[in-house]
Amino acid sequence: MAEDFPAWGDFKMWVQDVRQTLTEEKVRRSFEYNPARELTLESVVEQAQELNDHLGAFQDIECRSLKAGLADIEYRNTGRVLLSDFYSVGLKGEYLFMEHVDYLRKLGALDESDANHPSVIIANYLAGPANCLASTSFHSVCCFDECEGLLGHLERTIQAPSTTPERIAELVSELRSDTVDAPRILSTTLVSRLGEIAEHHHGLVPLHGRLFAQWMHHVYPLECPYPHASGTTTPITPDEWMDERGVDEIAAPEQERQRLSAKVSSPRKTEALPWSAVEELVVAHTSPGSNQKGSSLARKFAAFAAVLAFAVPIAKAATAITRPSQAKWEKHLV
Repeated sequence: MAEDFPAWGDFKMWVQDVRQTLTEEKVRRSFEYNPARELTLESVVEQAQELNDHLGAFQDIECRSLKAGLADIEYRNTGRVLLSDFYSVGLKGEYLFMEHVDYLRKLGALDESDANHPSVIIANYLAGPANCLASTSFHSVCCFDECEGLLGHLERTIQAPSTTPERIAELVSELRSDTVDAPRILSTTLVSRLGEIAEHHHGLVPLHGRLFAQWMHHVYPLECPYPHASGTTTPITPDEWMDERGVDEIAAPEQERQRLSAKVSSPRKTEALPWSAVEELVVAHTSPGSNQKGSSLARKFAAFAAVLAFAVPIAKAATAITRPSQAKWEKHLV
């Protein structure tokens, strides 16, 4: 464990701390607490359940440590780390930054917009299954998605599926994150992008679409993952990737990592973060007045259906009067 899990020492200390806290609570609840009962089946099960319930808290500490380590080598506030720097730090042994390029690509954590200088998208990497501390058929203990908290604040404040770009700009300029201070003035580019999204949706910005998620990545590059278009990535666990490739480790060959980490050249200029105009909505909301022709047709159809609803029973009743012998059958048919 010490070889495959660098935080093994910290984890053992955390386990001891949780067990100690549980013991102290028992002492407070009962003056007749007996330390000899610590290894009874009931006591061990209770401790195991307590550790399982709090495992996310420990994982959050580890995720924050990973994020801090990546932020230290972030390339010019882009939310990305050059692949050469990523492997270079991993080779030093402090962090396990050694995943194979193909695995990073499948995760959607590899930015290859500059083929000569590929980089790792920090938020996407942190959200990947490779950083899950534990996984079962019921749940996984992974890094928290910090972007969910930011989006949740907007949802609670706006209380609608979409709003104007001006309202979003106002709210976001006052919304701080773990790495972004507020209040702040949004750049002209960010405001312009927000306007483009609104133009695409009849003047409003849907909160639950790919374009807005992409905009949030630009605003909070270390908290919000870059949203790849559907079908372009296939996030899988390390075990699944190894089975697929027929190998027994997720790491890229050390020689390959050393070769890539030796690349000391940097991009000649800082390019803007990638922006794709592809939109994908969770639910397509129709704005008022945007489909008047369709609404008119629907109203006409509804009126026609209402007429039929009244006409059919009347016609059947008339038939029943002219044919008394079938009255009972017609009644059941209606």
